[in-house]
Amino acid sequence: MQLTVSNDPEAIHSYRQQIVGAIEKLEGQLKKTESAVNTVAQGWKDNQFQQFQQNFDEDKARIPELCNVLRHYDEHILYDLEQKLNNYLDVNMHL
Repeated sequence: MQLTVSNDPEAIHSYRQQIVGAIEKLEGQLKKTESAVNTVAQGWKDNQFQQFQQNFDEDKARIPELCNVLRHYDEHILYDLEQKLNNYLDVNMHL
């Protein structure tokens, strides 16, 4: 994703949709990966896999945190900016 400074509320809205889509894909992929790791863990008990699983479990906790940061950015920063730009453009159209 690439964002340039924009005063176009439609561009910001589009960027917001991209962020939401990325969050959904990331959460979906995490669920798929968790399922795959759990399936493999049923039969694979060697030390190397157990170390991998432990590392994965530690790392996967960061994904929801990242998603929450991105949601906050979307819902509070970009949404507010989009609304302010829309209001500004509405006011200027009526002058």
